[in-house]
Amino acid sequence: MERVSKLDEEVRALKVELASKDEERVALEIDLVKARDMIKHQDGSIVALQAIFQATDDEREELDHLKSKIQSLELNVENTALELKRKDEVIADKEDMIKDKSETIASLLAQIASLQKRYIGC
Repeated sequence: MERVSKLDEEVRALKVELASKDEERVALEIDLVKARDMIKHQDGSIVALQAIFQATDDEREELDHLKSKIQSLELNVENTALELKRKDEVIADKEDMIKDKSETIASLLAQIASLQKRYIGC
Protein backbone atom coordinates (compact mmCIF):
# COMPACT_ATOMS: atom_id res chain seq x y z
CA MET A 1 0.00 0.00 0.00
CA GLU A 2 2.92 2.33 0.75
CA ARG A 3 4.34 1.67 -2.70
CA VAL A 4 0.99 2.63 -4.28
CA SER A 5 0.95 5.81 -2.20
CA LYS A 6 4.46 6.69 -3.34
CA LEU A 7 3.53 6.02 -6.94
CA ASP A 8 0.43 8.21 -6.53
CA GLU A 9 2.65 10.99 -5.19
CA GLU A 10 5.05 10.58 -8.08
CA VAL A 11 2.19 10.71 -10.58
CA ARG A 12 0.82 13.87 -8.95
CA ALA A 13 4.26 15.48 -8.99
CA LEU A 14 4.73 14.57 -12.63
CA LYS A 15 1.32 16.00 -13.51
CA VAL A 16 2.23 19.28 -11.77
CA GLU A 17 5.55 19.37 -13.59
CA LEU A 18 3.80 18.62 -16.88
CA ALA A 19 1.36 21.49 -16.31
CA SER A 20 4.28 23.79 -15.59
CA LYS A 21 6.05 22.68 -18.78
CA ASP A 22 2.85 23.28 -20.74
CA GLU A 23 2.68 26.82 -19.36
CA GLU A 24 6.32 27.40 -20.32
CA ARG A 25 5.67 26.06 -23.80
CA VAL A 26 2.66 28.38 -24.25
CA ALA A 27 4.70 31.37 -23.05
CA LEU A 28 7.48 30.49 -25.48
CA GLU A 29 4.98 30.15 -28.32
CA ILE A 30 3.62 33.62 -27.52
CA ASP A 31 7.17 35.01 -27.51
CA LEU A 32 7.79 33.32 -30.84
CA VAL A 33 4.72 34.94 -32.40
CA LYS A 34 5.78 38.35 -31.04
CA ALA A 35 9.29 37.90 -32.42
CA ARG A 36 7.90 36.99 -35.84
CA ASP A 37 5.64 40.06 -35.78
CA MET A 38 8.64 42.23 -34.89
CA ILE A 39 10.59 40.79 -37.81
CA LYS A 40 7.71 41.47 -40.21
CA HIS A 41 7.42 45.02 -38.89
CA GLN A 42 11.15 45.66 -39.22
CA ASP A 43 11.23 44.15 -42.72
CA GLY A 44 8.48 46.56 -43.74
CA SER A 45 10.37 49.45 -42.13
CA ILE A 46 13.53 48.65 -44.07
CA VAL A 47 11.67 48.53 -47.39
CA ALA A 48 9.98 51.86 -46.64
CA LEU A 49 13.31 53.46 -45.68
CA GLN A 50 14.94 52.26 -48.87
CA ALA A 51 12.11 53.65 -51.02
CA ILE A 52 12.10 57.08 -49.35
CA PHE A 53 15.82 57.77 -49.05
CA GLN A 54 18.66 57.48 -51.52
CA ALA A 55 20.60 55.89 -48.69
CA THR A 56 23.47 58.10 -47.71
CA ASP A 57 26.34 56.50 -45.83
CA ASP A 58 24.69 57.16 -42.46
CA GLU A 59 21.41 55.76 -43.68
CA ARG A 60 23.13 52.67 -45.08
CA GLU A 61 24.81 52.13 -41.76
CA GLU A 62 21.43 52.37 -40.04
CA LEU A 63 19.91 49.94 -42.57
CA ASP A 64 22.76 47.51 -41.97
CA HIS A 65 22.16 47.82 -38.24
CA LEU A 66 18.46 47.08 -38.74
CA LYS A 67 19.29 44.11 -40.97
CA SER A 68 21.61 42.85 -38.26
CA LYS A 69 18.79 43.17 -35.73
CA ILE A 70 16.50 41.23 -38.04
CA GLN A 71 19.06 38.46 -38.40
CA SER A 72 19.44 38.36 -34.64
CA LEU A 73 15.66 38.14 -34.19
CA GLU A 74 15.44 35.38 -36.79
CA LEU A 75 18.14 33.47 -34.91
CA ASN A 76 16.17 33.97 -31.69
CA VAL A 77 13.06 32.63 -33.42
CA GLU A 78 14.98 29.55 -34.58
CA ASN A 79 16.46 29.00 -31.12
CA THR A 80 13.04 29.41 -29.53
CA ALA A 81 11.56 26.91 -31.97
CA LEU A 82 14.30 24.41 -31.12
CA GLU A 83 13.73 24.96 -27.41
CA LEU A 84 9.99 24.42 -27.89
CA LYS A 85 10.70 21.19 -29.76
CA ARG A 86 13.00 20.03 -26.96
CA LYS A 87 10.38 20.86 -24.33
CA ASP A 88 7.69 19.08 -26.34
CA GLU A 89 9.90 16.00 -26.34
CA VAL A 90 10.36 16.28 -22.57
CA ILE A 91 6.60 16.63 -22.14
CA ALA A 92 6.00 13.56 -24.31
CA ASP A 93 8.50 11.61 -22.22
CA LYS A 94 6.79 12.72 -18.99
CA GLU A 95 3.39 11.75 -20.42
CA ASP A 96 4.77 8.30 -21.24
CA MET A 97 6.17 8.03 -17.71
CA ILE A 98 2.82 9.02 -16.21
CA LYS A 99 1.05 6.46 -18.39
CA ASP A 100 3.47 3.73 -17.31
CA LYS A 101 3.13 4.63 -13.63
CA SER A 102 -0.66 4.76 -13.93
CA GLU A 103 -0.66 1.28 -15.45
CA THR A 104 1.60 0.07 -12.63
CA ILE A 105 -0.75 1.57 -10.04
CA ALA A 106 -3.76 -0.05 -11.70
CA SER A 107 -1.98 -3.40 -11.71
CA LEU A 108 -0.98 -3.06 -8.06
CA LEU A 109 -4.53 -2.10 -7.08
CA ALA A 110 -5.85 -5.16 -8.91
CA GLN A 111 -3.31 -7.35 -7.07
CA ILE A 112 -4.31 -5.81 -3.73
CA ALA A 113 -7.98 -6.43 -4.46
CA SER A 114 -7.24 -10.01 -5.43
CA LEU A 115 -5.19 -10.62 -2.28
CA GLN A 116 -7.86 -9.03 -0.09
CA LYS A 117 -10.49 -11.20 -1.67
CA ARG A 118 -8.39 -14.31 -1.27
CA TYR A 119 -7.16 -13.76 2.32
CA ILE A 120 -9.74 -11.50 3.89
CA GLY A 121 -12.82 -12.49 1.95
CA CYS A 122 -13.85 -8.90 1.16
